[in-house]
Amino acid sequence: MSTPAEQELDIAGGVLRPGLWEWRRRRMLAADEPVRIVWIGSSTAGGEGARTQEGTAAALVGRALGEAGTHYPVTGIGGWAMLGHPEVVFADLAMRSVKLVAGDEIRRMLPDCDRITVHFMQGVGATEFTVWIDDSAYPVRPDVAGSSRRADGSWVSPPLPRGDHAVRINTRGAVIVNGAYAHRGTHDRGIESYNAGRGGTRASSYARSPELGQMCHRIGRLDPALIVIVVGSNDYSVGVPPADYRAQVVDLAARLRTACPRRPSILLVQAARRSDTQNPLYPWSAYRDQLRQIAELVDDVDFLDVSPHWPIGLDADGLGLLMPDRVHIGPAGHRWLAELVSTALSASITAASAPVLPEEPMPGVDPATLPDVISAWRASTVTGGAGTPITRWAPHAGRERAALVQESAASRPLLRTNGPGRQPYVECARTPGRWLRTEDWTADQPLPITVLTVVRQPTDFLGNVYSGRAGRYVWLGHITGQDADGHQTTGAGGTSPPAAAPVWTGGSPGWQLMAQVHDGTASRHHVYGLPPEAFVGGTITGLPGFTLANSSTGGSAHCHDVDVAEVVVIGRALTTTEVERAFAWLARRYRLDHSGRSLS
Repeated sequence: MSTPAEQELDIAGGVLRPGLWEWRRRRMLAADEPVRIVWIGSSTAGGEGARTQEGTAAALVGRALGEAGTHYPVTGIGGWAMLGHPEVVFADLAMRSVKLVAGDEIRRMLPDCDRITVHFMQGVGATEFTVWIDDSAYPVRPDVAGSSRRADGSWVSPPLPRGDHAVRINTRGAVIVNGAYAHRGTHDRGIESYNAGRGGTRASSYARSPELGQMCHRIGRLDPALIVIVVGSNDYSVGVPPADYRAQVVDLAARLRTACPRRPSILLVQAARRSDTQNPLYPWSAYRDQLRQIAELVDDVDFLDVSPHWPIGLDADGLGLLMPDRVHIGPAGHRWLAELVSTALSASITAASAPVLPEEPMPGVDPATLPDVISAWRASTVTGGAGTPITRWAPHAGRERAALVQESAASRPLLRTNGPGRQPYVECARTPGRWLRTEDWTADQPLPITVLTVVRQPTDFLGNVYSGRAGRYVWLGHITGQDADGHQTTGAGGTSPPAAAPVWTGGSPGWQLMAQVHDGTASRHHVYGLPPEAFVGGTITGLPGFTLANSSTGGSAHCHDVDVAEVVVIGRALTTTEVERAFAWLARRYRLDHSGRSLS
């Protein structure tokens, strides 16, 4: 990971590891905002054996914590009846949804609720569909902009009389539906639990893929305070090497966090052992030890081992916790798992304060001070108050002194003052077309070139973060139809392979640290919190200038919604160590490393 373990555990440096810190802090805000929990994993998380969605461990934990509503996925044991020929597709939350076309319908009774939220996919190809609640029809029109299968569609019903409501969903075109949440009493605050479990999965099932990108995109829009990961029993059953299992869980946790605007706590649960596995290649305890070590090394990750509380087989199962297949837990097992998890999540903490002190050391190195900086822009150098239109943004470091400028008054980005770490940022916008570009530099800059950014892409419609000039550019942006959720494209001199390639950015609407090392076939992409990703990029004769929040051709038609706190363009290929040291410094400056928290 880009945040070294020794840095994460450096108490003196201010990067602290309280157990489930974000969850405990945000839980107290449940009276004012939604505080969400997402469960991810195999059949135990998905609810196999619980008989009803209300009886799953996920739903029972939510209820114990004060949740009034219930999430009903359209697959698994969500209880939806399917008419016609709905197709189960690997998409959205749990990487399982239902595609409806003309003649198809899904329906179920949602008990005791007074408002309903339906989650669906949007983008190219999605068409209008109808949500019927009792005898009332509500047409829903997905946003068809951007790529297909965007996992960010959400429709909230008007207030309903409190009671049971018959819900039907159908379409005359084509739409992908993921599930519904039945609200009781409130729909904009309180605890909400979402079930993203799917039977049969292993840790490797959540390797980077377009489907994982879609799931992460949905989770990022839910903005959970806590993610519960219950995966491992199937890894144990088939004999996945524990070291591989650990690496896969670490990667999943990191990718989930790149998608979330606020960094969630993560609870790793070692659940009941599958007693149908007679001759395992590795002991069950080996997988437990991997989870424990992850929690020790990664901040705000906790570990709960509930396996000692379970019988090792049916002959010892006096309470009926296990199903006869010796694989799944039964209704009583879900109640018992919920008791153990909710007790852990409700435990009180007492911790000393760790305020930010003036003498707190800054880790890493300011990338603007590195050798061969071409130009570096920092929003804190812009003068003016909140909302000031920016005509000229001069670099604060580098050999090229050309400012980012915008001569058109209607196209000038705005200065905002309350950004990450209380630092200012520059707000660019697709509408009405706010962006910036330098004049030509004094010399064309040859590859390799490294671009580091501190940016936020707050909307679901992605575009160009940066580029250069027509025909001669390095860039990070979005290609409709090429980039799946959680991905963007980066490269040099072209927008498709072999000049550019899709890379993982997570799709978060929150602040991110990213770096692209544009070096032809030896190019690398970095996201804070993840290992570097190699890609094949193109070549150019030289970069003549820099464009922010637009394509290399410019014009208002290709602008992008992007907030920018810092950009550093360096005329060489930074090493992975140099990128990580730069990330450490930038993360501390903008408080993206979550320093200054409570001691564990």
